[in-house]
Amino acid sequence: MIAIKGEGLNELIDAVMRIVKNEVSLTTLQIDYGDKIEEAISAIIKVLEELDVSSKLPYPLRWMAVRLLEGDREIIREVLAVDSSIIAKIEQLRNELSEVLGEDVDIVIADKRYELIEEIVGDVVEKPSRKIITLTDRIDRIVLNKYLGLPLLLSVFMLSFMVIFSVNIGFPLNMMFPELESFNLASLIGDYIFGYISDVVSSYLISINAPEWLVSLIVDGVISGVGSVLSFYPLVLTVFILFSVLEDSGYMARAAFIMDRIMRKFGLTGRAFMPLMLGYGCNVPSVMAARILPSGREQLLSILLNSLIPCQARLVAFMIIIAAVFHDFASQIIVMLFLYALSLFLVVLMGIIFNKLFFR
Repeated sequence: MIAIKGEGLNELIDAVMRIVKNEVSLTTLQIDYGDKIEEAISAIIKVLEELDVSSKLPYPLRWMAVRLLEGDREIIREVLAVDSSIIAKIEQLRNELSEVLGEDVDIVIADKRYELIEEIVGDVVEKPSRKIITLTDRIDRIVLNKYLGLPLLLSVFMLSFMVIFSVNIGFPLNMMFPELESFNLASLIGDYIFGYISDVVSSYLISINAPEWLVSLIVDGVISGVGSVLSFYPLVLTVFILFSVLEDSGYMARAAFIMDRIMRKFGLTGRAFMPLMLGYGCNVPSVMAARILPSGREQLLSILLNSLIPCQARLVAFMIIIAAVFHDFASQIIVMLFLYALSLFLVVLMGIIFNKLFFR
């Protein structure tokens, strides 16, 4: 069968229709998840039978047991409505299994499913005698390489932050190239554009003899306030453009894959990498991006750790203090890198502490 050429589709439809009409006898597919997980599944099935859950929920007992082990929120909610005592036992069982297996139960279950899928695909799919290596395969060999993957990832994000910082506050371009000292879009919007608007409006109001309080309210309050808010627009826009490019190119998914094993050490998965990285640009979109994470626990942990990540507003404070204390460029760069390394260390440390104490 070749789907894209339409070959074999009629035969496939006929086979599906025979199954629907019960003209073909089928055997139930049952995946072997390994001794430890199978023991846990049997224990959960026994508890479900004792509570007579099958008479209240229209699902097979084994399927429910597996979904409960995986932490399926919808099934947990439905089982809670029947009997709330079972969930605490299952959560304890999940934690014990994770300790024994060395990784999350849902990951092991997914791996077993993929093993079966690969076995089935290997039996029915005919591959060409000569393997076709696509451009994506060549790129993946580089970006997912166990030696080059992490350094390349750090380089990509360092370059991204350099672009973000340069557009918003001029750093580090204005330090490397003094002639670009005035390259600062936030200052352009806040000081020049809205400064010009303030001068024009102020002159007009004074010319028509408007009360001083009204002039101050409009010029110093409304216009300056709007200008201050809009001065963040280049930052937020640049952050979202760059991260959209990384996501649409597929690199963000590969970054999540590279960081997954590292981030699991402090209770997060690779999917939390993007929201946390956004925090280095701006903490607000970083917190917003935490919504993409699959569990409430991971969302909350990501938001808590986000407060330890220095955004660009804090970067300005860093630069002022560093410039006042250290006068040569090399020292300033070293101290700035140290502060960022310190923040990263605190994120990891607090992630481990939060995960061990509050999110077990």
